[in-house]
Amino acid sequence: MINIEDINSMKSTFLISLAFCALHPSMLLALDEPNEPLALPSERIAEDPENLSERIAEDPTNPELYMKRGRALALRGDTLAAEGDFEQAIAIAPTPDAYLERAQTLVAADDGQIENALFGLDEALSAFGPVVPLTELAIELEMKQRNYDAALMRLADIAAITPGRQDVWLTRSAEILEQAGRLDEAQITYEDALAALDTLPSHRRNARASVEIEDRIRSALDRLSAGIR
Repeated sequence: MINIEDINSMKSTFLISLAFCALHPSMLLALDEPNEPLALPSERIAEDPENLSERIAEDPTNPELYMKRGRALALRGDTLAAEGDFEQAIAIAPTPDAYLERAQTLVAADDGQIENALFGLDEALSAFGPVVPLTELAIELEMKQRNYDAALMRLADIAAITPGRQDVWLTRSAEILEQAGRLDEAQITYEDALAALDTLPSHRRNARASVEIEDRIRSALDRLSAGIR
């Protein structure tokens, strides 16, 4: 028996890649170039917290130093101290990245502080608007709590600012509806997503990202038609 939550579980990096493609359609072209892979932010290498503490003592208003130490502490499993550093960075110079990393740290904690993470994400979204990676993480957290209507409302916020890639957001909506057990709505939305794909200019329609989305849609429609739950 296929578990519906396993089917719809997607890696964060893939979701954010699609989101950035939606915001920056030119990035879709890079996906079709074998020698030009999509340039996502590289993983940051954590520095030694003790060394960073010395640097912070010398430059206590540098937010990037607190960010670096927060990452290092998070890797050590010291969630409370890491959260404190991210909050200090936010107090000095609030950025979406700082809020995002704070939320990720809270979620990764042993006690999985989802409500606290969502509170911080909402604070960031109020300050910066519907930044896609922040909203995507909020959607994932709402779904972990089975707050599917809240997840759909958050998705609508980013869909509204990226009207050129409705296929991406309709597919995501359909996946949320499917996971919520609203299968008739999910099927209709998958079909709408497929229709939206066909409205794209040919260079976008034939891009690898679009082909992958189409594969996901068709697999989902086959799954629903076959009655797989």
